[in-house]
Amino acid sequence: FIMMCKGNHLNPWNNEAYCIKYGNAPAKMITGKTAFFKRADSNPAYNGMKDGIVTYKESNDEIKHRKGAIVPPGEVLIGAWAEVFRKDRDESTYVEADFKEFAQKNNEGKLNSQWAKMPATMILKVAQVNALREAFPSSLGDLYTSEEMGVDEPTAQFIEQNVDIKVEHNKQQTVANAPD
Repeated sequence: FIMMCKGNHLNPWNNEAYCIKYGNAPAKMITGKTAFFKRADSNPAYNGMKDGIVTYKESNDEIKHRKGAIVPPGEVLIGAWAEVFRKDRDESTYVEADFKEFAQKNNEGKLNSQWAKMPATMILKVAQVNALREAFPSSLGDLYTSEEMGVDEPTAQFIEQNVDIKVEHNKQQTVANAPD
């Protein structure tokens, strides 16, 4: 994991990357959303981003592209959008993310904890990082966030309560085990 972080110029101690392992599944390297924004912001061609959510209102069969992540009463969240601008390109990079396609569910078919608590924020993150990855493929092309990988990003409370970290002396090996 540390070598992967080093190879991708990510600092796990600044929440730019996480190593997540559940049960017997292989460990996954997850990139924090902040790493995407830091990379874009440090690129001289970056010229900003616009983003928001997509809602549907059944009463008048209308789809709306809204700025921000607030779902008004009477509307249903169906996705998110993001548009990245580069100074060196004539066209912006525009992405839409379908909520049904990305929403993470548990074994019971219910939304995972963060997707249930903050669905608009979660789908907006997906649209943002997808747009940034498409706008800056050489620096972000192989990096994925927890929202895209089907796992919840670890919180400080999760780490304190659920992760047993063992460091073997005289070896540069760290093992992190998390329960299912």
